[in-house]
Amino acid sequence: MDNNLLKKKPPVKIILLVISGILLIILAGYFIFTKTQKGKIITPLPAPLPTPAPKFSIPCPGDPSFCEKAQEVTKNEKYSGLGAKVPANTPVYAPFDSVLSSSRAILFDPDSKIKPFVQIILKADDSTLPLAVYAIHPTAKGGISKTAFKKGEIIATVSAEPLTYFGDYNLIFALMDKDGLLPKDRTEFIK
Repeated sequence: MDNNLLKKKPPVKIILLVISGILLIILAGYFIFTKTQKGKIITPLPAPLPTPAPKFSIPCPGDPSFCEKAQEVTKNEKYSGLGAKVPANTPVYAPFDSVLSSSRAILFDPDSKIKPFVQIILKADDSTLPLAVYAIHPTAKGGISKTAFKKGEIIATVSAEPLTYFGDYNLIFALMDKDGLLPKDRTEFIK
């Protein structure tokens, strides 16, 4: 075999033809791809919709007039619950089967015009339910006398004395979970 054949360089025309052929194949592929994709709108996948927070349907925690008149109460620009001025001796009811989690007097500086009140917190037997929180001035005969309540059972009775810390209301009610008080739109009173 002749070593000269191996040492011979390929002609420049052949190299240019091979490179041109490769470029033509690449360009043809690009035009075919863009033509098939033309008119197709590529849209991003929609973001998953947020799961709506559950709404809790509970019986009215007080006299029906409470649920009719209850207004959003704010203190220091924060939601504090639903409040209303109800008649003296209005019973306060457990909204679900529950146990008394806390009952404590909230006290203020004696020189303050703000009167103390009682905060009652009920923990539902059903762990999927939030806590029920009440702020009241209980009547002498309507104090809390037990620690477990059935749905609709009287917890205490409210005095006519307003909760001056919250304004002219004498009954404040809210539901609360681990993140804090639930907004009004997550509470629905059923009849």
